Amino acid sequence: MKKKLESFLKLHEGKVRIAFSGGSDGFNDETVLSNWIKTFLEKLPKEKVLLITGGTKGGLPGISTDAGNYFHIPVIGVVPLRAKTEDIHPNLSYLVRVPPQFDESNWGDESEVFVKLAHAMICVGGKWGTAIEFTRAMSINEANKRKNLSAKKIAVVECFGGFSSAVRTLPHTTREYLLLSKDGNHDQLLTFFCDLF
Repeated sequence: MKKKLESFLKLHEGKVRIAFSGGSDGFNDETVLSNWIKTFLEKLPKEKVLLITGGTKGGLPGISTDAGNYFHIPVIGVVPLRAKTEDIHPNLSYLVRVPPQFDESNWGDESEVFVKLAHAMICVGGKWGTAIEFTRAMSINEANKRKNLSAKKIAVVECFGGFSSAVRTLPHTTREYLLLSKDGNHDQLLTFFCDLF
């Protein structure tokens, strides 16, 4: 897995890897979410972007993969080994199947690779898997900060509910690398991410 993934990343060297973390279900209106993602991606320098998603067909992973395909942005899907082939999005540029470090494969095994691949992350909705990915990214950032290393930019879009709407209530969420966006304002997000391009 590692060598093939490194080869794929080398083909897209210099691109900003933006991960969309959020639920595979639980969105009231997927059309609104799809339009929000497309509007955001439309404003980015698409030739400089590589997306990372949860790799499945449903919810945010499927919607963000479809949006990436719409703009011809390459998409990496990251799933645990247990993911069924019929649940995996058929139009990924690259699929990473993450084996478990211990015991049987389960959802959440992929979170470490998902977060480590990303230069930036956008949390939208979600449940416990999004909480794991958010927490892992925050933990990496805190360790990097102590070593004077760069941090992953994390934007949390609260207006779609789920875990993302609860982040504001957590301690230690006032950080220069963290944006809490109540309404998902595209210009606010673009300003936050602009130094990555």
